[in-house]
Amino acid sequence: YTISEEDEKATQTLTSLLLWVSAEKDGPARISTLHYDLSEGLILQLSGAKRILIFSANHSKEFRPHAIHTPFDRQSKLEIGGEEKDPLQKVQGYQAVLNPGDVLYLPYGYWHYIESPYGSVAITARWNPYEDTIRRLSNFKCLALGLGNTGIPPGVAEVLYKNVLKSSVPEPVAKVLLQRFYAEKEECSKKPRP
Repeated sequence: YTISEEDEKATQTLTSLLLWVSAEKDGPARISTLHYDLSEGLILQLSGAKRILIFSANHSKEFRPHAIHTPFDRQSKLEIGGEEKDPLQKVQGYQAVLNPGDVLYLPYGYWHYIESPYGSVAITARWNPYEDTIRRLSNFKCLALGLGNTGIPPGVAEVLYKNVLKSSVPEPVAKVLLQRFYAEKEECSKKPRP
């Protein structure tokens, strides 16, 4: 097997390797609220089971994410099984039950909700092959948000940011980053200017 240049780069951008243990014997299943990650991910189930609901990144509006740059950034305001009408009935998603030895791939920006009953042990590996590109585009993003003074009008910087982003990362990743950009732009517009 020959490792492609893209695969090799992905392994060099590992952002986290986490061990998840659900150890409360008599309590309810451990819940990871509905959220998305700004990375690609693999979940390897080592023991016990884990139930995962997965939804495309296209459902951000329905899941009402918390504001960007807050402690709950990337998490939904909705509570699964809460008193609100279940938002999951409105959108198409997937359910996976992981058993020992199963591996699940979570694409960048996909929403997911996880239930882990007692005895569930899993490892997650996350990586972001787009991190360098996102970092290089941060200046355009700041200018497009009106956070710089270079003489480039924010509207022009926004067009540049969107076009370069769309040509630099896969379309689903660009959609997630643009959703975050527009949410951030809305937040910036509400803040008083000095």
